[in-house]
Amino acid sequence: MQSQLVCNGCRSTLLYPRAATNVCCPLCSTITSAPPPPPDMQSQLVCNGCRSTLLYPRAATNVCCPLCSTITSAPPPPPGNFQDLYLLQLTPLMI
Repeated sequence: MQSQLVCNGCRSTLLYPRAATNVCCPLCSTITSAPPPPPDMQSQLVCNGCRSTLLYPRAATNVCCPLCSTITSAPPPPPGNFQDLYLLQLTPLMI
């Protein structure tokens, strides 16, 4: 699914995948922060490397820790419709 926001540079309306954290305007190249996904679409897990708590989208299969770069497998998502979720430029990085 897509959302929309107004570019902080040229004020154009931008469409972007809901899970994106930043959107780059194709007209003026300004990067605008997107609002976070709704809390019911996020989960958390403990990094297998440094034991930090990581927040990630539920549809992710692996999560890369931004602190130690360890890749931790995420548990399968709960039943539901996640087919329209796109993962782009998330922190922690998705692999």
